Amino acid sequence: MSQETPNEPDHGLLVRSALIKKLDQAACKPVTVILAPAGAGKSVLLRQWSESLNGHKPLVMSLRRKDASVQEFLSHLLQLAPSLSAISGPGQEATSRLHSVLSGLPPETTLVLDNFEHINHGPMIDVLRDLLTEFPQDVHLVLSSRSMPDLPLSRLDLGGLVARLGSEDLQLSSTDIAALAHLSSELPMNDRQATALASRTEGWTAGVIFGLQAIEACGHKGLGGFGGSAQPVAQYLEDEVMDHLDSADQQLLEKLSVCGQFSGPLADALLGTKGSARSLEKLSRQELFVIPVASLPGWYRLHTTVQQFLYARLSIKGPDEATRLHRKAVCWHRQRGDYEAALAHATASGDNLLSLSVLEESVGFWCREGHFNKVVEWARRFPDQDMLSVPGLVVPLIRSHTLARRFSRAQRYVDLIKQNLAHGTRLCDDITLRYLELKLELFQDDTDFRKRKDLEDFLEHARDHWIYPFALAVSAYHHAQNARFDLALRHAQSAREALLSTDQNFLASYMDLIIAMCNRNTGRITEVIRDIREAYETTPESSPAHHLYSAGMVVMLYEQNREQEAADICSELLPVLDQTSATEAVTAVYLVGSRVYRSCGNQSAARRMLDQLASVLYTGNYERFVSQLTCETIRQQLADGQKDQMERFREVRRLRELLEAGEWDKPQPYTETWERDGIATAYWLIQHQRYNTARRVLKVIANVLEQVGFVNRLIIVRAL
Repeated sequence: MSQETPNEPDHGLLVRSALIKKLDQAACKPVTVILAPAGAGKSVLLRQWSESLNGHKPLVMSLRRKDASVQEFLSHLLQLAPSLSAISGPGQEATSRLHSVLSGLPPETTLVLDNFEHINHGPMIDVLRDLLTEFPQDVHLVLSSRSMPDLPLSRLDLGGLVARLGSEDLQLSSTDIAALAHLSSELPMNDRQATALASRTEGWTAGVIFGLQAIEACGHKGLGGFGGSAQPVAQYLEDEVMDHLDSADQQLLEKLSVCGQFSGPLADALLGTKGSARSLEKLSRQELFVIPVASLPGWYRLHTTVQQFLYARLSIKGPDEATRLHRKAVCWHRQRGDYEAALAHATASGDNLLSLSVLEESVGFWCREGHFNKVVEWARRFPDQDMLSVPGLVVPLIRSHTLARRFSRAQRYVDLIKQNLAHGTRLCDDITLRYLELKLELFQDDTDFRKRKDLEDFLEHARDHWIYPFALAVSAYHHAQNARFDLALRHAQSAREALLSTDQNFLASYMDLIIAMCNRNTGRITEVIRDIREAYETTPESSPAHHLYSAGMVVMLYEQNREQEAADICSELLPVLDQTSATEAVTAVYLVGSRVYRSCGNQSAARRMLDQLASVLYTGNYERFVSQLTCETIRQQLADGQKDQMERFREVRRLRELLEAGEWDKPQPYTETWERDGIATAYWLIQHQRYNTARRVLKVIANVLEQVGFVNRLIIVRAL
């Protein structure tokens, strides 16, 4: 073997048994390619593998830059294995002689060319290309390189004759790091600390070793300031990465260090050049810590440690350079509607006015499309008074927090508006403030909202105001709650048209649900099936509106006895359901999901769904939805013969007391709470074999449902 030591930190104390096994298994193929960046541990792995072998040892060449010369390569090879000199006679030209030597390698020889990047461009490549077309049988070639070998491997690849190990294979796991810490210095390292170092370095071997050295020098607090700008890491990257790049590539990587992810067009915008896409593709193939983003073709990111190093390098050259680049990136992302990236760059630039300007534009877009959780997430990063100083932020901020069920934060913003008003600062007009309070009450305090008598007056005052379509939407929901379906339908249809005209797409989809609810409740089922299915099939799955339409599909399919289809949508919807803002949709999906599970014989899953719904409803005053939950729970308990559990729920909802007080003795103005509690009471009466009383309660409810035209519920109650 060459006496030249690999130019990478040695982690040889940690034996990579799994990787050694992979190399053993790869030996059955003619060619093995190990492709990973500087400091990934390629040379140490090859040494460990060589030492682990019994019998034939591999012939390992640790290549140097001068080995790109055929004569130097041949001399180096014969120095390592003098016996090969007999394969060809003296007097041959160097290329012919090397070809003869390589073609005449003894059977079962393993030739390892480490640091292959040194000869990847030069005369030696031509020799190896020729060799690969007629490679000797029973000879195994191992190429270890920082850059993709410029060799015709595709034909061998197609035949399954190439084994590959990449940078991901060589990454050290947190378990590896803890073991290495113990072996190298007996330094105690728990799982959390090892995971932190693995995360900071992405398992890059050189970075891990430098990190362990920092911990050994300063204890675990040494990890606090450790990163790409740490002196030993920076010096290593300077020597092993930057010194091998031309000035254009150095400048490209430095400037891209301001980006979490980047593409060729973004790089062009930052550098004011063209053709960056080709440069990035080349750097990626050279394993220079430019990593393709799997989900975004044409996009890349820098290795975390290297990005820190390059950003520190950029800052040294000029403190204002990073700010200038962030501003350029803001412009580029903003033009393309990528508001999260634009906001990230705006905040990183340190320009508060720019950040608030981008936030205003972002929040407006997200609110229109229903991405309320994005608004909530970004709002946490700015002081309240800063955000409320931007007039265009006030309404969407409160709407978003309300619709995302972050009621306490929404109420805080409303209170701040009133406090500012008391001090002479008007952040919004009276009609807008009234609308915001009504919307908050609608979603947080469903019970009190239903009882409001002043909505018509509010609508009249808002008629010539920009808030009117939103007020119509609130009014439509209010009338639907009170079983005034014709009026709710008219308001919802008018609101939908007005909202679509101003690109308020998510709230318009809300109106679709109100329209479907009104049609369903009044027996126009054909229209509901047609409209919900069309909306479900045409709305992109990434849109929050799709969650609403999915909830409608679940209910529709269940009512058509298509339980498996309903269950399939439920399983897709449940992981993202709590991100939506419609408590109506959340309740419907959990109730239907529970029924579907129960019909499949999975009672425990059915009960779990009801328990999860109870935890969701705990966040607000949802008497109507709680009554739905109670009714379904008692229905299932009746079917399962769980008398004691029924008694508990009966006590919680005070059903006996309400019954004895005459709650269902005669018709009353319709409310869903009254209806569902009455049905739950009937279930309880059936359990106690009080059939006549149960029948009397259900007849009173049926009479009220018939009076208000609630066809859908009337069918259910008459069946009971």
